[in-house]
Amino acid sequence: RLPSGAVVHFLCSHPTPPAFDGPEQRNKRRNYDEIRFWGDYLSQRGYIVDDLANEGGLERGEHFVIMGDLNADPVDPGWEENPMRDELLSHPRLGPDPKPTSDIAIEGLDPRDTATWGKRVDYVLPSRTLRVVRTGIWRPEAQDVGSCPSDHFPVWAEIDVPSP
Repeated sequence: RLPSGAVVHFLCSHPTPPAFDGPEQRNKRRNYDEIRFWGDYLSQRGYIVDDLANEGGLERGEHFVIMGDLNADPVDPGWEENPMRDELLSHPRLGPDPKPTSDIAIEGLDPRDTATWGKRVDYVLPSRTLRVVRTGIWRPEAQDVGSCPSDHFPVWAEIDVPSP
């Protein structure tokens, strides 16, 4: 609950990377299902049951932001399935993909890459009920990349939340 009285739900996750896999492709399938869960949660699928035995996910009209290291690139998913494109970014309750970029150029990386290994895998995805003011990817200067605590760059968004 914000000082204005508005409520924003933060739906955060860190799905399994769709890599380091065996022939059964268990990690790829798990990544797909973990991302698909958010689409099912927003669609209020009956298989989702909370601790009070209430079925379904987030009520329609609620403000939310899906965020996290989802380990899936919407353009190059790394296998034949594409959970970001097919299950999440196309969901009708999400606003337009904010597609953050970085002004810091690093050789071998696209301005939209959020990981040092050249993919967009980190997200801040607001609901249609919120307005994105601006977004970005925080990157250090190229010479400082090796001293970063992670192989991912933080993604941020400034969001306007309407008063209730």
